[in-house]
Amino acid sequence: MLHVAFYILSGLLLTQVQAWRHASKLELDEALRIREHTLVAYGLFITYSRNSISAFVSRSLRPVISSLGLENVTDFAYTDSLVFILRLTDQDAGKGLYKRFHDLASDNAHRYSFGVISRDPEDGPSSLDCFSNPDDVTLSTTDFFSHIFSLDDFLASCTTRLVTEMTHRNKANFIESEVNVLYFFDFNLDRRQQFALHIKETARKYAQRLRFVMVDPPAFPEVPSRMGLEWKFPAIALQNKNTGLTYHSEQSESITPGFVENFLRSVASGKVQPASQKLVNAESTDDAEAIPAEKGDYRQKVMHDEL
Repeated sequence: MLHVAFYILSGLLLTQVQAWRHASKLELDEALRIREHTLVAYGLFITYSRNSISAFVSRSLRPVISSLGLENVTDFAYTDSLVFILRLTDQDAGKGLYKRFHDLASDNAHRYSFGVISRDPEDGPSSLDCFSNPDDVTLSTTDFFSHIFSLDDFLASCTTRLVTEMTHRNKANFIESEVNVLYFFDFNLDRRQQFALHIKETARKYAQRLRFVMVDPPAFPEVPSRMGLEWKFPAIALQNKNTGLTYHSEQSESITPGFVENFLRSVASGKVQPASQKLVNAESTDDAEAIPAEKGDYRQKVMHDEL
């Protein structure tokens, strides 16, 4: 009954607080983690999709770490979008591995699901398995003691989606990426989500050398400016880590996996000029005033409230 009251009151609250409409999922996650017992934090969480709310409620009804057995470990691996299962030997439990895993789970149990199952040393060493179910990816590690942040690093690698949404929390990871980045820009959330769904196999194909990220232009107006893009979306752009150059496609209403593949091939073959070169050529051949994207007045009117 208390949960129902929270849902109703929080929904009413958010109808009056439109300033949160650009807040990202990860930013709301952080607000929830810090203020998880307050109405405001719960109210912010209501902006998530219905599936996200249902998943959160399911996590809240489970312990931070679920004790598993052979009869339920397989089913548990698919109870959430991201699931971590520690297969623990008695020897490693005595080394403090369970405590470290519990600390990790305590910090992230509002977002992911965690479980533990005993392992006979004869079956192998302790291991931590991660199931990223939306991307159908499973990762595993036995590297627990090489450095103090080994578990945190594994969680970060596992929770990185094949195609992810840019947030204020992860923006620098893409702008300063040591791997090439393919940006997809669109105002419309549904179209961004459709792009992520359709491009998944292409992203899997290039996973070792190319990262895919979706960007809401009003939330990050400086990012399309960096790419040399006009304010026409949807559009894609490529950031080359080796040269520091950026390339962008022509604006298109239908950016399909085939469109992306053709664009990448055109960049590789030299058929697409870097954005900076395009700007130089435009200035030398056009007498009209060329206004760099970052100086456009329309961009100054875009407001975005950060948490």
